[in-house]
Amino acid sequence: MEAQYFAELVEETAHTAFVRENLLAIHHKEDGPLPRRSEKQLSR
Repeated sequence: MEAQYFAELVEETAHTAFVRENLLAIHHKEDGPLPRRSEKQLSR
């Protein structure tokens, strides 16, 4: 059971890294924080 949980955790972490790398590429950045939405945009 613990091995399955660990495998899922590793998979989710890899997916998160993949998404982050793609978002950085879209925003033409190699590393660093992604642009954040303003409070006005978040309230929509």
